[in-house]
Amino acid sequence: MAPGTNIAYHPELIEQLRRDHLSLLGLLASMEEASLAGDMPAALSQLHTLKRELQAHVLLEKVRLYVYLDHQLSTNDPSRALVKQMRHRISAVANTVGAFVDHYRTSAHESALTFMGELESIAQLLVSHIQEEEDLLYPLYRPAQEATTVSRQSPSAG
Repeated sequence: MAPGTNIAYHPELIEQLRRDHLSLLGLLASMEEASLAGDMPAALSQLHTLKRELQAHVLLEKVRLYVYLDHQLSTNDPSRALVKQMRHRISAVANTVGAFVDHYRTSAHESALTFMGELESIAQLLVSHIQEEEDLLYPLYRPAQEATTVSRQSPSAG
């Protein structure tokens, strides 16, 4: 449990979030492949799935990861600023992807070239955010006692 809450540590959470990342990246690759092959209907048909999967992923992160980390990390822990920054950033990423999906679900007449350019930008945004999450944020997610023990160790105790 995160200190002072009923928010439990879930040992399988990080692996689930990583699987979500792989699924999202696979959807983007499939959409890119379809659009490169000139099959815009196939690319566009996956938009709803992309948005739905990203929303589910973000919700899981916000409820299980971010809330837990907010309560687990002490107020003077410099990692709290990172958690806050990443929470705001994932909301911005989700909004950007959502706007992209909504645009192309209602404007399917856009050119394949325009779609591919915007899809590439969305993919770069997601890849960058995923890499940051996995490299910087996910290592902070530990059982509460382990995190407390680690934060109490002096730098020389390593």
